[in-house]
Amino acid sequence: MIPLAQIDTPAKSVIVTAIPVVGGFVLALHPLWADGTVFGVVASAVITILGGALVLLPWERIPRYLHAVSPIGALAVAFALEIQFGLSIVRAFPFVLLPLIFLALYYTTIEFAIGAALAVADLILVTGINPASGDPAAALLEGLLLVAFGILVRRVVTQLEANREAAVMAEAQKSVLLSDLSQRNQDLQELTRLKSEFLATMSHEIRTPLSGVIGMTGLLMETELTPEQREYVETIHTSGDALLEIINDILDFSRIEAGRVRLETVDFSPRYVVEEAVELFAEAAANKGIELVLDVAADVPEAVIGDPGRVRQVLINLIGNAVKFTEAGEIVVRAGKREARGPGVSVHFEVVDTGVGLTREEADRIFAVYSQLDSSTTRRHGGAGLGLAIARMLTELMGGEMGVDSEKGKGSRFWFTALFREAAQKVRRPQTTAPLAGLSVAIIDDNRTNRTILERYVTSWGMRGRSFDSGHEALREMRRASHGEDPFEVAIVDLMMPELDGAAVAAAVRSDEALRSLAVILLTSAGKSEKDIPGVDAEMVKPVRPSQLFDVLQTVLGERPSHGASEALARAPVMRGQGARVLVVDDNAANQKVALRMIERLGYRGDVAGTGAEATAMVGRGHYDAVLMDCQMPEMDGYEASRQIRHNERGGRRMPIIAMTADAVADERDRCLAAGMDDYITKPIKLHVVAAVLERWLTKEAV
Repeated sequence: MIPLAQIDTPAKSVIVTAIPVVGGFVLALHPLWADGTVFGVVASAVITILGGALVLLPWERIPRYLHAVSPIGALAVAFALEIQFGLSIVRAFPFVLLPLIFLALYYTTIEFAIGAALAVADLILVTGINPASGDPAAALLEGLLLVAFGILVRRVVTQLEANREAAVMAEAQKSVLLSDLSQRNQDLQELTRLKSEFLATMSHEIRTPLSGVIGMTGLLMETELTPEQREYVETIHTSGDALLEIINDILDFSRIEAGRVRLETVDFSPRYVVEEAVELFAEAAANKGIELVLDVAADVPEAVIGDPGRVRQVLINLIGNAVKFTEAGEIVVRAGKREARGPGVSVHFEVVDTGVGLTREEADRIFAVYSQLDSSTTRRHGGAGLGLAIARMLTELMGGEMGVDSEKGKGSRFWFTALFREAAQKVRRPQTTAPLAGLSVAIIDDNRTNRTILERYVTSWGMRGRSFDSGHEALREMRRASHGEDPFEVAIVDLMMPELDGAAVAAAVRSDEALRSLAVILLTSAGKSEKDIPGVDAEMVKPVRPSQLFDVLQTVLGERPSHGASEALARAPVMRGQGARVLVVDDNAANQKVALRMIERLGYRGDVAGTGAEATAMVGRGHYDAVLMDCQMPEMDGYEASRQIRHNERGGRRMPIIAMTADAVADERDRCLAAGMDDYITKPIKLHVVAAVLERWLTKEAV
């Protein structure tokens, strides 16, 4: 049972309850004053005043054991003063005792609602069994019931008053709290805005000189240098890239933490994103002697709607870590379709390596912010410890999840999923029924994973593939098949194999009369191309892209290459070397030189403008085929310059404007497009990126 709450009694509740309480005592003391004696009247008055005062006192300030003093004390005094009256009480004991017990228990332990129910039950019982008949005991009973009723009224009024005052106070506190929260929210929003502006400014201020350093060292590495000079320049370039990566991680994490990352929703091909990410690490893996394998399942959608940049960012982080922590063996990058739990398309990506692996404890904290498995001063690999934390955050933003399966010393398997919308227009897939269907292909590679993946590729196109782990076995089987009804039409041969390498296999094929008509495709590692190997019909750089392999097979077998899924194949710019003029707009002299040198190396003619106003004037005076526009410049920035250029060319030819920005996020992209720009590249600019974007837009201009 719950004790009564300790509350203050409002003044008006005392007045309300005083009348029934005092009246009850007057009736209860009827035997004393009924005879009209002075003693009886005085005694009844004193008892009434004392008893009423006790009942009406603030009981929460009186010890609980005294709460029953008033009604019991009044009864005891009356019993002592009037023996006859006391005998009446004894005769009415079963009925009088009930309200006394109720009053005593009510003020000690029983909660208010229970006490009220007992009072009603007692009233019904007493009035039903012993109705009023002028008996002193009946008068006492009625009086005590009135006292109980007064106490109940007092408690109810007190509780209502207290509840109302508590509600008013709570509402006032709530208003103060809401006002305080609103102010704090405004302060946090302002702090977030200032932080975002600071990050944007620092991003530009840090990347601008860093872009010049990386760009210049990149150009310097392509000049004639002594071995010692080349080593110094490569060190500078590598250090600059590492610094840029750390800066990017810090900025990305800050944006995600502040909720400022907004995903793009554009059509793209997941398989091409995976292929491009893998291709970035082909040379690094080859330099370490690691086999980098690409495995894209046939069920991967050709086109979805999502953010290709963020998918690429997560893949690059995982593949980069795999290359960094793997000293020997292989790295397999896989992509496949998974059953989505709701609407959309779910794609599963994974990177499997044979590197150092992780313990269970390391795997549990690998995705924590600022987590580095090796925090010692002698650790071999750097980094801010943000890469995997950012990757997981981005994955969750894309509606997916990320995890790792690993065993110390046996490698790791990092995986993630992403949810995309289905694209309205499907990318046309290469025709697989004819002309490759039914043809026999020999796959010769000492790496089992490569053989398995290549065999699955050719089988999906209707070809009949057989795998061999050595050149000797392959030559023996190909010679045997040439004398039968099912000869091989093409051989896919890895260059680097023990005992008999790919070059030796190709030479043996060309020297054998029975195999001379066999087409040979040579697989080489990045940076280790062998252009002068005789007997080779085509050469491909690993990891092998399925779309490129399909086109190469059609080419060497005398068929026309497809164009639906082979956009990744390199094409020379339509206007390269044909007089195309490109205007470089940048206020930084080092960045001007880097960009100008790059476009000249690509075969274009270039001019330079140092401000937005100067660029607007130069475009108005002369004919340019494209503009590389820096976004942040003094006086007139790139956004305003682009708007003015678009205003001036209304009704005429629309010249491509490519933004050069240090902040390649969705908001920045939207801002560039809103200003009239057509595309953007991220600083520090790379030669192959500039080549691709100029080729894309100048090709469109030429069509």
